[in-house]
Amino acid sequence: MVNKTIFTFLILILSAVGANAQTGYKTAKEKIKIGGKSIVVKSEVYLNLMPQIISDDPKEKPDCLKSGSLIAPVTIESADKLKLPKEIEIKQLWIKSGDVWQQVQISKNETNKKENSIYSIARTCPNGKINRESLITLVVELKYKGKSYFVRSNQTKLMAVY
Repeated sequence: MVNKTIFTFLILILSAVGANAQTGYKTAKEKIKIGGKSIVVKSEVYLNLMPQIISDDPKEKPDCLKSGSLIAPVTIESADKLKLPKEIEIKQLWIKSGDVWQQVQISKNETNKKENSIYSIARTCPNGKINRESLITLVVELKYKGKSYFVRSNQTKLMAVY
């Protein structure tokens, strides 16, 4: 009986932690505290509308994930531009255009961590509701000592590159 109660309690705790990661991005602040530091995110999200070379092979379809037609470079830094807590990692990000949220994975191969900043890029196919010149909000999920934190950029205009 005691083991069943403990097991049920653990499931409830883990469910609550998972729910926070699923919705925490919607309530993100522009500046958050992690390890005694105020953390901010900077980003300029843009659409890559440059022409692509497409293969003559009819089996090979254009893939915007290869070129990343929605590109989001992000920089995480402390507000005082000094050292970040060492254990901070960028996990993923969300982009909001209008009422639509799109989750985007960070490119681990394009992440550069320094003592005072973390720079990374996310690339994805844009959802149908995102278009150039729209106002977007970007939210980054950070992990620090096993806990998720969410920080957002100011709303900015989605730029296009031709």
